[in-house]
Amino acid sequence: MHATIGRIVHYSLTEFDIWDNVEDRPNVNAHVPGQLQPAIVVAVIKEIKGKGEVVNLQVFLDGKATAWVQGAYPGEEPGQWRWPAREPDEEPGPETRITADGVKEIVSAAIAAVTPPTA
Repeated sequence: MHATIGRIVHYSLTEFDIWDNVEDRPNVNAHVPGQLQPAIVVAVIKEIKGKGEVVNLQVFLDGKATAWVQGAYPGEEPGQWRWPAREPDEEPGPETRITADGVKEIVSAAIAAVTPPTA
């Protein structure tokens, strides 16, 4: 996957991000270094071969504030961005499973509903 403008990623906050964007601001909840926050890619600076892209981000903080982060590298450490973890698809429950016979019944009922009666 490549980072492109408009993609949503997770950004790991640094102490500076918190101090610069959260301290002494009303309507912003507490944050800690390493805390993941959603961010949107606003610029792709350069690609690092085989490792991802260096990007500028608009980070959404919990409250009425955002942080503009410049030159963030991909990775797991504070000050770096990563792709959100993918949640595994849930196995459908028995009420959502349709068998081949069930499909035939649904199709037959749909055809019957739109077929005009013969005299």
